Amino acid sequence: MSPRKVSSARTEPGLRPGFNKQERLRRFQPRILQGVLLLAGLLMSMQAFATTLVYKSFDDLVKEADGIVAGHVASIESRYNPKHEIYTFVTIDQLSVLGGSYQGSTLTLRLKGGQVDNNIAQIVGSPEFKLNEQVVLFVEGNGQYMVPLVGWTQGVFRVSQDAATGQQVILDHEGNRVLNVAGSEIVKDLKTQPAATIVGQQNKLLSIASENKGGGGLADGKLQTLSSLPGPIEVLTPMPTMTSQLFLGAIKKSAAAKTLQRALTSVNPGDFSLPLSSNSDSSIGPKIPVVEVPSLHTPTKPQPKPVPQTPNQF
Repeated sequence: MSPRKVSSARTEPGLRPGFNKQERLRRFQPRILQGVLLLAGLLMSMQAFATTLVYKSFDDLVKEADGIVAGHVASIESRYNPKHEIYTFVTIDQLSVLGGSYQGSTLTLRLKGGQVDNNIAQIVGSPEFKLNEQVVLFVEGNGQYMVPLVGWTQGVFRVSQDAATGQQVILDHEGNRVLNVAGSEIVKDLKTQPAATIVGQQNKLLSIASENKGGGGLADGKLQTLSSLPGPIEVLTPMPTMTSQLFLGAIKKSAAAKTLQRALTSVNPGDFSLPLSSNSDSSIGPKIPVVEVPSLHTPTKPQPKPVPQTPNQF
């Protein structure tokens, strides 16, 4: 009996003889290419359906709001409506009403989108909230609009403690520092852009005519603008963050001189009785769809409802 011929070719663990690395790559290349194309298509579709919003100045925020409040985010709860659409109810307590009329001790906002268990419905450009944060909100169309805030994220500001001074200062929704209210515009240190595309805004350049001598904001409001175009102001000289006291004071002063459009109303958590309507929402850009986009991230555990009470910062 003749001895069996044994090949001296080495075979990697997990690969049968004659099936080398090059062959494996050739077989899997089409699958890899399909995956890349699928991911690229998904990203392009998300960009194509990005939300477009109309720019809102400080005057617009005050004029178009049903009411303006400062308070503490006490609870965030997402639920399905009868059509199996996800809505989120954000309840604000420790209320301070800066503009408009409202007698309730809490205010609950209803926003489309959110997370129920592992199901996520994301509205591109919609504001996000965190438990226990202090916020300033320009509310409009609560219970009727997809996002009941003037200009969506443009109508949301956060109160934060300045690490250097210990003062309560104002940030916008994206975390940009608010530096001053100059005439009809809000001066910001623009470093982070919102998720939505804002149309109708053109940056202005600003220089400081006098040194700031107070705790946030500009002394006597002495500003020199290098352009009269509407839009956020880009600052040429470093400025301190505006304190919450000065920001709230500017809101109260402006709101007192204007008649707000409608009465400020709250929504009970789980209440879907009011029809959703975006026909009169002036924040949404013309002929631009606002779509729900599934999250590409691993779902996070829903936030708990019980919230410890903290002293009112306002």
